[in-house]
Amino acid sequence: MIFSRSRKLIGIFGFIIAACGLALVAQVKAQLRNINVSDKMPEFSLIDPNGDVFSYRHGQSGVQVIAFLSADQEQSKNVLMDIRRLAKELPEIAEPFDFLIVMDSQETQSDKESEAGQIHPKFHFLIDTDHKLWGQLGVIAKPTIVLVGKDDSIRWIEAGYSYDFFSSLRSHFNSVLGIAGHEAAEEPNQVRMLQNGTQQAKVQMHLQMSGLLEQKGKIQAAVSELQEARQLDPNSAEVLLRLGELYCKSGQSEAALSIAGQINAQTQQQRAETKLIYGWAKRQTGQMEDAEKFLLEATQLNPALNRAFFELGKIYEAQGRSEDALNVYRTALSRIFPETINSGLSH
Repeated sequence: MIFSRSRKLIGIFGFIIAACGLALVAQVKAQLRNINVSDKMPEFSLIDPNGDVFSYRHGQSGVQVIAFLSADQEQSKNVLMDIRRLAKELPEIAEPFDFLIVMDSQETQSDKESEAGQIHPKFHFLIDTDHKLWGQLGVIAKPTIVLVGKDDSIRWIEAGYSYDFFSSLRSHFNSVLGIAGHEAAEEPNQVRMLQNGTQQAKVQMHLQMSGLLEQKGKIQAAVSELQEARQLDPNSAEVLLRLGELYCKSGQSEAALSIAGQINAQTQQQRAETKLIYGWAKRQTGQMEDAEKFLLEATQLNPALNRAFFELGKIYEAQGRSEDALNVYRTALSRIFPETINSGLSH
């Protein structure tokens, strides 16, 4: 009876993560109750940790990345890490923009306000302990990202945190800034070549096109876009990582392993994603011991890699390790919706 119940739970957890993992996040997106994409972002004023007032006003502020975070939540910390990473990678651009980190408490990590200026001069930490702006917009989930264009319209809303958060944020942010056309973040047939026509611009165009095609379930077409990007920049870790991931998703495990061996990972995140590809592909080829090793290393390098936990669960299922499978599935789900999952499991 206990074994049967465990198997049933494993099936439930596995199905949710595999078939609905990112869809779960999409459900929360619909819960931004009071405002939608294309609506005008309301004007607001909030204080920073030093008590100074920051005001957002129409026609004055340029592009805004507004992140609603909680200081004690792991997902929020991951989002903040990715936003910092994006800020550091930004090229020299003329468009005005701000990163606004809206915290729900006075408890901020290690004097964030003074640290913010070192990350980027347009990086601001703001305090909303009364959840005034949260309520005005109808924000429910933590974290939630709202991307506002220079015309003050909302261009993108993302709730929750998934393994591809950084690539989605960068794609939409670049698009709104004009590094890529606005349409590139919406419809594949509207993707435009970047104005400067550089090789890197063309690579980014193919990366964006690939992501859009993948969202529509056109995996092979997405792979073709990445292969074109690879011809333009054979050493791009970003391109190779995305290609390896798509090979895994389409069951082309040998191709994924070959790609993983060619990745020159420069950052901890890239090393984590490379090990994920190795583990994912080796799990598909039945090399369970090696797969487990790589996946565990991936989760140590980046605990937010939900796909790595799911692949570990598949390994443990195949080995009859029901409790281990349940534990890693719970871990993955708790990182997508910590409040919902933890509350549900406690009853």
